[in-house]
Amino acid sequence: MFAALPPAPPAAVVVTAPSVAASDSHRVRPGDTVGGVALRYGVTRGELRAANDIGADNLIRIGERLTIPTKGASSTQSTSSAAARQNSTGAAARSGPVRAGASMSLGAERLAARDAVAAAAREHGIDVDLALAIAWQESRWRPDAVSHAGARGVMQCMPVTGRWMSEKLGRQLDLDDVRDNATCGVMLLKTLQQSSGGDEATVLGAYYQGMTSLKQRGMYGETSRYVAQVQSHRDTIAAGNALRG
Repeated sequence: MFAALPPAPPAAVVVTAPSVAASDSHRVRPGDTVGGVALRYGVTRGELRAANDIGADNLIRIGERLTIPTKGASSTQSTSSAAARQNSTGAAARSGPVRAGASMSLGAERLAARDAVAAAAREHGIDVDLALAIAWQESRWRPDAVSHAGARGVMQCMPVTGRWMSEKLGRQLDLDDVRDNATCGVMLLKTLQQSSGGDEATVLGAYYQGMTSLKQRGMYGETSRYVAQVQSHRDTIAAGNALRG
């Protein structure tokens, strides 16, 4: 990730998922997507797809009624809806593990980092699968990863980004703490979503290249590859398959 950063947009608005009862369902409306419905109810794309037998094309039809998954609704679910809505300090430690591939074998530190990213994403209303995909592309979920440019941790936050996100959050973030590092990356992602109108390719490109550079110079070739790789990781996670590398 490059050091260039966009000017600070208006204060972030936290999106809180509504309470989901065991019998909850959602009728698909024009403009709905699998990712959007999942985010609204605090579940992952993979969980929503598994509960409704949605194919790899993520096709849903207007008027269709989707079942909102809850604890015990599907053997493929990794967390309950209640766990998904946890947003207090230590949520990463209390929530169940996030499924990112049935055959994945990771060390304890990387598993903890993965769960920290998922918890931060849920807390700040960010697509969990997308946040996990960025973290995988940036560091392979390794808390000790440091780039040649000085980016640190799981989501590879630069120190200047850590200070900026600390100001937005109202508390000091410690980039050496895996939960704070995850929060920094998720907050940056949220900020970029707000300043870009939510266009996914722009958001991912800006995460890597910096919004100012992206606007002034356009998307570099390596940035385009980064965007495609993150989206591929996200789709792999959503499908419940193992990430490799």
